[in-house]
Amino acid sequence: MIDTTRLCMGCMSRKEDTGPCPSCGFDESVPHDNSFLPMRTLLNGRYLVGRCLSSNGESITYLAYDCKTDAPVQVQEYMPEVLCGRRLDGSISIREGCETNYKTLLLEYDNILKTLRQQGRLSGIIPVVDIIHEKGTVYGVFQRIQAAPLGRFLTRCGGELNWSRVKKLFIPLLNTLASLHDAGVVHRGISPETILIDRAGDLWLSGFSTVALRTSQSEISPQLFTGYSAPEQYDPSGFQGPWTDVYAVGAVMYKALTGTMPPQSTSRRINDNLCPCNQLNPSVPQNVSDVIAAATEYNYDARTQSVEEMLSGLLQAAESRTSVYVASKPEEASPPALRTERKEKEVPTRKVYSRSRSALYAVLSMLVTFGILAYVMMRFIDASTITEEPSSSSSSSSGLNIAAGPMMEAGNKVPNFIGNSLESIQATPLYTENYFFSIREEENDDYAEGIVFNQSPEQGAPMQNKGTVVLYVSKGAPMIPMPNVTGRTVDEAIQILNAAGFSPDNYQVIESFEDGEEGKVLRTNIAPDTPIRKNKDKIMLIIRSKDMSSSSEPEDEEPPEEEDSSSSRRKTSSGKVVVVVPRKSSSDES
Repeated sequence: MIDTTRLCMGCMSRKEDTGPCPSCGFDESVPHDNSFLPMRTLLNGRYLVGRCLSSNGESITYLAYDCKTDAPVQVQEYMPEVLCGRRLDGSISIREGCETNYKTLLLEYDNILKTLRQQGRLSGIIPVVDIIHEKGTVYGVFQRIQAAPLGRFLTRCGGELNWSRVKKLFIPLLNTLASLHDAGVVHRGISPETILIDRAGDLWLSGFSTVALRTSQSEISPQLFTGYSAPEQYDPSGFQGPWTDVYAVGAVMYKALTGTMPPQSTSRRINDNLCPCNQLNPSVPQNVSDVIAAATEYNYDARTQSVEEMLSGLLQAAESRTSVYVASKPEEASPPALRTERKEKEVPTRKVYSRSRSALYAVLSMLVTFGILAYVMMRFIDASTITEEPSSSSSSSSGLNIAAGPMMEAGNKVPNFIGNSLESIQATPLYTENYFFSIREEENDDYAEGIVFNQSPEQGAPMQNKGTVVLYVSKGAPMIPMPNVTGRTVDEAIQILNAAGFSPDNYQVIESFEDGEEGKVLRTNIAPDTPIRKNKDKIMLIIRSKDMSSSSEPEDEEPPEEEDSSSSRRKTSSGKVVVVVPRKSSSDES
């Protein structure tokens, strides 16, 4: 039996000292949230509870240790924070008036755990190894697997995958989901956060919960996933079923194939602006794009109703449709009688043309006249647009033109979306009715979070039939912690800054008369570990001057009145500008 007093409650590895864990850095002595189970709580005399891994308003997941098998596990505790609280001994106290709701949802949660335990043979389902009823609630003990959220994996892969890879990943998961539906379990929370991927490339479903957690305006605080939760989950009276999971898994596949998160389902009620997969990624087969479109239909009665139906469509090879298109030889395209009839009609047609040449010239003249009139009218419209542009451009040059929104271009041309918020664009029917939008989120130094900083096609490009516009939306300026370069040489400090992701535009070397070792960084204007914006905030490396002697300070000209008299600037023999910071005298310090 292992000595559990030597276990780190942050990673369940063995450690020798009582301080922070040398493996993960977790410090058990730091106070933790009292709404969680106290660390080292022993459940069922077997499972030692460690740190909290996650919570979602209905349940809390802990890292734990199985003292019987000497292996880490995960323990999921049913604790809807709206309906209950925590006593000092870790047990659950139900809030007054919430007894019925608590017990009803507890029973539903317990049934989900039992069903999952019975389905443990299914691949892609994290096995439930034990169910414990203690402390006024229920605990599900899950096998511990090494896996990361699919969303993080997609980010590392550049945002999108090709169909062959998506097919390999999702087909086994869809088969598992179909088996769960046969067993009466509907997940309702499928998303890139609840689908995990392990090192072997296998997908795992996590985040099973009651209906209340996945439905808006329920008895507890709901957890819905923007872009992936189905429309009926936002409606307390909506009908949920296997088709709800079909929507979610279709939306996740959409994200994996296009690198674009689908719009929130409720925003599609008036203007359905979900662009087909193969318009964003032309390599996606047409039948796959059609299946995902059917799986993500807004109305659940028009949506694909089962995972089996979705699987059938995805596995249908595109080549199987070629049997429909049988090309006939030109000589066999029509019966002989029909070919004779066509030949008989050719001669009269040419005769009519020769007799009607003058009439044809008249028609052509009229068409030319109409064309000239249309051209004049278009030039007049363009002139009016140019006349109105200065007010728009002036407002956008002075700041973000979020309130006004993009100007619609005349003649079915793409407007300028740059500088406007994504929220305002998606809330404007004029734009959603005319364009599909593909959203690409990227870090950007010059635009605030949620603001469009680039687009494709560019403003003024012609576009017909509700084409796709790619909007590049800022996630804000990237933040990097300031490295500690004090005491380093200038070359060492610059190497550290470059390795951290900063560019030469980020930092400036400033020489000073302060005491210290010559040629080394005395201090910086930003404290170490302070988050700063890449390519935005200026880092000043203060060093001891090599060009100046510390025994005598240079005689500088008296600084202008508007400058700080405590420092001055001069050019050294090497020609660079040096900020001269005088040493403090003893009288100044006193």
